[in-house]
Amino acid sequence: MTFALVIHRLVILLCLQLFPTIVETYHNISLGSSLIASDDNSSWLSPSGDFAFGFQRIGTEGFLLSIWFNNIPEKTIVWYARTRTETLLQKGSKVELTNGGDFLLYDNQGLETWNSFKHRVAYASMLDTGNFVLINEDFVTIWQSFGDQTDTILPTQILDRGTESVLVSRHTQTNYSRGRFQLQLQPDGNLELYAAYDPSVAAPIYWESSTKQTGFQLVFNQSGHIYLTQTNGSILINLTPANVTSTSNFYHRATLDYDGVLRQYVYPKISMTGETSGVPKSWFTVWSVPPDICSSLKDPWGSGACGYNSYCRQDENQRPTCECPPGYNYTDPSNKLGGCSPNFVPQSCSASSQEAHLFDMKEIPQTDFAGHDYENLISITEESCKEACLNDCLCAIALFRDEVCWKKGFPFTNGIMEVGMSGKIMVKVGRENFSHHSDNDLNNDHTSTKIFIKQLLLSGSMAINLIFMSATILFTMWRYHNRTQKVLPYMLDMNVQAFTYKELALATNSFKEELGRGASATVYKAVLASGQRHIAAGRLDLLVEDDEEVIDDMKRLEKLVMIAIWCIQEEPTLRPTMYKVTQMLEGVVDVCVPPNPCTIPTSD
Repeated sequence: MTFALVIHRLVILLCLQLFPTIVETYHNISLGSSLIASDDNSSWLSPSGDFAFGFQRIGTEGFLLSIWFNNIPEKTIVWYARTRTETLLQKGSKVELTNGGDFLLYDNQGLETWNSFKHRVAYASMLDTGNFVLINEDFVTIWQSFGDQTDTILPTQILDRGTESVLVSRHTQTNYSRGRFQLQLQPDGNLELYAAYDPSVAAPIYWESSTKQTGFQLVFNQSGHIYLTQTNGSILINLTPANVTSTSNFYHRATLDYDGVLRQYVYPKISMTGETSGVPKSWFTVWSVPPDICSSLKDPWGSGACGYNSYCRQDENQRPTCECPPGYNYTDPSNKLGGCSPNFVPQSCSASSQEAHLFDMKEIPQTDFAGHDYENLISITEESCKEACLNDCLCAIALFRDEVCWKKGFPFTNGIMEVGMSGKIMVKVGRENFSHHSDNDLNNDHTSTKIFIKQLLLSGSMAINLIFMSATILFTMWRYHNRTQKVLPYMLDMNVQAFTYKELALATNSFKEELGRGASATVYKAVLASGQRHIAAGRLDLLVEDDEEVIDDMKRLEKLVMIAIWCIQEEPTLRPTMYKVTQMLEGVVDVCVPPNPCTIPTSD
C-alpha cells in the first residue's frame, strides 16, 4: 500500500470522526443485502426518502428494477435496468449485493439477466440526488446510475460528449424496451435529437443545438437549469427559462419521452406554502424541444413522427397525437405511435377488372403526407385526380394541389395535420355496406379464407415442429446419458469391461502415463479402484462423452430452438425484431430462456 493511499484513508477516517452527522445522511447498503420482486414493493430508500431503488410493478405484466420518486403518488420512474431481453421481470426475481462484493440481478429462474458488476463492491447507496452508486473498498465509485442513463436526467447530472452518454426513449408509456428516439451530445459538440431505426441507415436529426466544435457538456445543475457548456465551463446555450421554479420546493426531471420530445418537468413538493401554494399536485412542463415534432421530423427513410399510414397533429396541450385516416385502425391499439392498417381488403392488381367500384375516396382536411410520390399528373381537375387513384391499384392516397395530382402508394409516410395546410389529401377506402356477392368477390373471399387457413396451419405446424424437435433433443440426450452411464458386468473370462469416460479419466490419473499408440487410439496405464488391478486403457478421440464438437453442436441447436420460440411468442411485445434475431444468431446478443409461447392458464 502506497504512502499516498494510507494518507487518503486516514483523512477519510478523520472526516468520519469529526462529522458524524454527514455519515448518518448516507444509508449504506451492506454486503449480503438483497431485494426480491414481490407485491410488497420492498426497496432501498435515499436518506430523505425522496428516491427509492427496487422492483416496481408495471401493470399486470411484471416488474422493473428501477429508481423512482418515492414521495409522490405517481412513483415516477427516472432510471431502469435494461435487461438482456428488454422484457419485464417476473415475481421472484432478485437483485443482490453478495457477500463476495458482486452486484447481480437474477430472473425468477435464477439466470443473470443484466450486466453484473463483479468488482469487489464494498457497499451501495441510494443518494438523495436520485443517483444509485456502487463503492469499492477504496471509497471509489465504480458504477452509478447517473453514468448509465436511460430516458431521464436529474439535477446534478451531466452528459458528456461522445457515444457513452445517450438518452433513449422507451417504446411506449408503459413499455420500457428501447424506443426509436435518442438524445446525444455528439463527439463534435453538437447536441442532437434523432430517430434511430437501423444502425446501417443514417438517422434523421429533427432538432439540434448547432454547437459543432464548441459544445462540451450538457449540465443539469442543482438549481434546476439545463445548459450546454464549452470546455472552459462557460454557458453556450441555456435551455431552461430564467424563471424556472426552485429545486427546494419542486422536484425536477428532464425526460426524452416516447413521442420523441425532450421535456423538463417539475412537481411541487409536500409543502403548500410559497412557490407551491395553489399549484396542482402533478408533473407539468416548463420547456420542451422540439416545439412541434410533427413538422420537425420529416423522415426520408422512415415513417415520420408517427407510424406508417397515420398522421400527426398537435393537441390542445401542444403534445403530438397520432391519428388514423378514414378506413384505417391502429395496428397496435396500445401503441398509437405504431402506425395504422386498413380495415378493408386493399384493391387487387391481379383481378381482370381492378374493381374501382368497390372503393371510394375520403378527404382529410389540412393534411399532407410528404414524400414517396410515384407519379404526378399535371393540369388535372380534382375529380380526375380521384378517378386516377381509384383506377390505379397501386394508389393508396392522392394529394391534389394547384391542378397537380400526386399519387402515393403503401405505406404512406410523414403524415401531418396543420392549420393552413394547402392542398387536399384523398384516401382510398373500401365502400361501406357494399354487398360483395359477385363471382369474383366470392372467389376472392374463398381465396382469402384458404390463405388464412394455410397461415393458421403453417403457424400451428411450426409450433408443433418446435415442440417435437425439442422433445427429440431431450430424449436423445436422455438416452445418450443413460447409455454412457451404463456399465456392463464383469466378463473376466473374456477380459472385457465397459467404462465411462469419467471412470477412465480417474483410473488413468487424467491419462497421465502413456504406454503406446495404435491406429485408432492411444493406450494409457490404468489402475482399477477394486483390487488395485493394473490394466491398459485405450482412449478414443471420437465418440466420447466429453466430445467438445458434439457439445458445441448441441449448444448451437439449443440456441436456435430458443430463438425460434422467442419468435412465436403470443405477446407481440415479446417477439424480437429481425435485426435483434440477426444479433442473436451472430452472438452479439445473449439468448435467454424464453417463456412459454402459448397462453395456458396455470395455478399459482
